[in-house]
Amino acid sequence: MEQHVGNHWWVIVSVAGTFIPIVATYCVFRTRQKALEVLKAYAERGDEPPASVLKALQPPESASPYVEAMSQFGFAVILGLGFGLVTAVLAYRGVGGAIIVLGAITTVVMIGIAVSFLIRALASRKP
Repeated sequence: MEQHVGNHWWVIVSVAGTFIPIVATYCVFRTRQKALEVLKAYAERGDEPPASVLKALQPPESASPYVEAMSQFGFAVILGLGFGLVTAVLAYRGVGGAIIVLGAITTVVMIGIAVSFLIRALASRKP
């Protein structure tokens, strides 16, 4: 069993990487639904709702361009390093051909994208 999981770790990571944002989005959805229900109850009574209920219905504050670019930079670095690691492991195990070339190209592209996000983040910093 341990060897079976070891060979398919990437499936577990992929499923978790897909599942976590879905759960987070659902939690935000439920919070807004509950706030709408409370707001409806206050509207039926003719009372003023608390500020916390109104705040829960507002869209989240957007991060600064610097923070957004740095988070995209981190994501691109993780992807680039991940593709590089998988490509290196495959090359070490003797897999050759197009998959190694494709992995190397993808790694270089992702690192290039990461550098562009870093430049954008540094350019958007406020003095």
